[in-house]
Amino acid sequence: MSLTDRSRSAKRSFTNKFKLDAVELAEKVGGNRTAAKYLGCSEKNIWDWKNQLAELKDAPEKKKSVKQKREGYWPEIERRVCAFIDERKSYNLRISREMIHLEAKKAAKNLEITDFKVSQGWCNIYMKRAGYHIRERCKVVQDPPHQFEDKITEFKKFVKQRLKDHNYQLVCIGNMDETLVNMDMIPRLRRIISTKEILKIGEKPIMMKTGYVNCNYTVVLAAMANGDKLSPMLIFKRKKLPKCTFPKGVVVHCNEKGRMDKEACKIWVRKVWQNHPNDLRREKSLLFWDSFTTHLTSEVTQKVLDTNTDVIVIPTGLTNILQPMDVSLKKPFKAGLLNRLIAWMAAEENTRTKR
Repeated sequence: MSLTDRSRSAKRSFTNKFKLDAVELAEKVGGNRTAAKYLGCSEKNIWDWKNQLAELKDAPEKKKSVKQKREGYWPEIERRVCAFIDERKSYNLRISREMIHLEAKKAAKNLEITDFKVSQGWCNIYMKRAGYHIRERCKVVQDPPHQFEDKITEFKKFVKQRLKDHNYQLVCIGNMDETLVNMDMIPRLRRIISTKEILKIGEKPIMMKTGYVNCNYTVVLAAMANGDKLSPMLIFKRKKLPKCTFPKGVVVHCNEKGRMDKEACKIWVRKVWQNHPNDLRREKSLLFWDSFTTHLTSEVTQKVLDTNTDVIVIPTGLTNILQPMDVSLKKPFKAGLLNRLIAWMAAEENTRTKR
């Protein structure tokens, strides 16, 4: 055997399962040398594996080392984060990376540790050391319509021609869409925005109901092509609005279903669309929205046309590709909503409801 071959054989590594099989084979054939020659390893390796037999039986089979896990550089911070996770799990509440980051920063501040920095790398190493992993729900994606590529091309040509014929200003081009938000925000909002959660290895995802699963409200978002955002509209499921002062710049409405209907759509046109910055100049506008049934009714269409606005309906099944609200605005909106929720849930001063 050449020197190169010896160096290559010396650098070989074996899994713990291979080591256990090698020890078992050596006992069967009655010699370490025979087993080593058959398996292609050195006789000393088998001697060492026999001495480590107890540790090998407790170690994972696919691993190549029996070394114990090293303690982190900030063990007290990790212990406090583990206690925080265990406490939330006891209430069947989900955990995210952002919550771990916030709790680690808080622990470092309480311990007066100034050189600790939270990062994705630290979080990955901590989760691996503590035995946590990330689970994600499977997503069911709607199939695109037949020959959708041709429909996209035709729609783009139609829009370009319409823009060329009327020469709309960017401030006059807008897009509106509705999105549903669930009142049962702890389990549901995680499903809408981020389907990942932190679990112990082998632990099943938490499925929890708090009694508000079917309590939803609709948020109507709209923006102009120049980047201006119009006032949001909230539609709640109730008969009458409470007698209280709502925040400025937000339109609040209610109906029996908490969804966008004809009356709600008319209110949006009157209170939101007619109040966009172009209203003072009375220039012709262009509104994009999807093929929702309420949008296509004659009453709503006429209400929009009365505001000197042309309407373009996005083809069914292509809103995730062609609608700006779906592509660029809904995700930041829900991400910001989630970040505020996470900060609120992680705060100690918040109390849990009796229900």
